[in-house]
Amino acid sequence: MAVTSEVSQTTYVGNAATTSFATGFRFLKNSDVVVTLALSGGSATAQTEGVHYALTGAGSDSGGTVVFGAAPANLSAVVFTRNPA
Repeated sequence: MAVTSEVSQTTYVGNAATTSFATGFRFLKNSDVVVTLALSGGSATAQTEGVHYALTGAGSDSGGTVVFGAAPANLSAVVFTRNPA
């Protein structure tokens, strides 16, 4: 089944309090989503599912939700990218 959505990346700004973020796009498998964090002015660091965050909603038309174990730092960039294999 193909994913038909023009949105393939969503970016949020961390506030050191929020831990739950919507992906903003549909995906078929958790491995299709790349999660990165970048501190203000820093380079992006890939996050690992099961270590840094949990992801739900694979296959849902409304997209999914990423829940971090610890809130991303204030002013950090929180980026979700759909990248199917």
